[in-house]
Amino acid sequence: MDALFLIASGGILTSVIGVWHAFREPLDLDTLMSSAQRRHVRVGKGYQPGRIQLKTGRPVRLVFTRTLEAPACADQVVLEGFDLTAELPLGKAVALDFTPRKSGEYAFGCPGHRMRGRLYVV
Repeated sequence: MDALFLIASGGILTSVIGVWHAFREPLDLDTLMSSAQRRHVRVGKGYQPGRIQLKTGRPVRLVFTRTLEAPACADQVVLEGFDLTAELPLGKAVALDFTPRKSGEYAFGCPGHRMRGRLYVV
């Protein structure tokens, strides 16, 4: 009986120490994003690449860089379904961070819908 108690106590103690160790330091954004799915998108007369595949439940960092002055709507990008919008200044990289929770097909593009791309979340 005493041996069973010691074994059970040791198992519980090991579990508590493991949980404490895992959560003793909060994860910051840089730590979380180091394991992110990163995709770079060039914005010119369209989006390159225009189709991007992502995995559900894993953090994503999309980095947009506008390389041309025209077309007019290229100065902003909207990610539909994720409530994300960003200004895209010419020649500057702009990162959008999010985590897709549901699989599916999502559009991204300029507000005027003249330029479009697709995110495929599997």
